[in-house]
Amino acid sequence: MAFLITASERLMHYDVRFTTSKFDVLNEDRDHTNPVYGQSLLNWIKTLTDSPIDMADPEADDWGWYCDIQWRGLPYRLGSSATTLGDGEVQWILHIEKSRTLKESLLGKEKMTPSDACFMYFKEMITAESDFHHIEFL
Repeated sequence: MAFLITASERLMHYDVRFTTSKFDVLNEDRDHTNPVYGQSLLNWIKTLTDSPIDMADPEADDWGWYCDIQWRGLPYRLGSSATTLGDGEVQWILHIEKSRTLKESLLGKEKMTPSDACFMYFKEMITAESDFHHIEFL
């Protein structure tokens, strides 16, 4: 019996959705292939992070922006995308993804849970910001 484990099965993630007018998405760098907003949130996070995180610069992707981070030596990826709502508010999604090795996936180890320390760090960061509204954890 053969097992096929895809990359997505090795990754565990949670999303945070919220609205804010805190960032001016029109001033973000534009990716000419796919002009999707999302860079502002990752840049803001990078200015607030402290010692448990080593964070790369954001890069564009077809669904938004992302950056790889090391959380206390463990690999994660943050993703961000934004949609303008027309009333000055922008809806944001922060995607927090934990990477696992093939062995960890096969053995069911190192799964990301709602109590994951990295997820809790970003959950607290988002909920502490008074300019963020309608916060949902998905």
